Amino acid sequence: RLKKEQEENQKQESDRIRLEEEKKKKDKEEARLKKEKEKKKLERKRLEEEKKKKDEEEARLKKEQEEKEKQESDRKRLEEEKIKKDEEEARLKKEQEEKEKQESDRKRLEEENKEEEEVRFKKEQEEKLKQEIEKKRVEDEVKKKNDEEARLKKEQEENQKQESDRIRLEEEKKKKDKEEARLKK
Repeated sequence: RLKKEQEENQKQESDRIRLEEEKKKKDKEEARLKKEKEKKKLERKRLEEEKKKKDEEEARLKKEQEEKEKQESDRKRLEEEKIKKDEEEARLKKEQEEKEKQESDRKRLEEENKEEEEVRFKKEQEEKLKQEIEKKRVEDEVKKKNDEEARLKKEQEENQKQESDRIRLEEEKKKKDKEEARLKK
């Protein structure tokens, strides 16, 4: 009877040890799976943050490129306007020189023909008036073009300032968000 009792006790002890070991194994496996799950979660979060950063960088670069293209377009337009203005000034100068040459020839002919003195005087007055009108027109055109260039330059500077302010505000917001996220953690 004692032997049987002893065997029964040994069997129970053996079963208890086996169950304990099985429980330890199970707990260990559960801890491993939990750790793996956490690791995957962290990896997923890291990848999401990397993607967000990449998307933000791409958006920033795209905006920079668009701004560069706009500036280049404005620069080309201003260059073309300057070329047109220079061409117009050259044409007017040539016209003026031609008129001066004609005037010189006319004077010479009038001096040779004293009897046409009265006519020459009258024509000279008319020519002077025309030149004055032409000169005023040229000055007005030049002033108009200079005003337009100044306006465009001012506009471009304002745009650059606004863009600079916007980028600064965005960076400040990012810093603030980052700080809030850090404090939240």
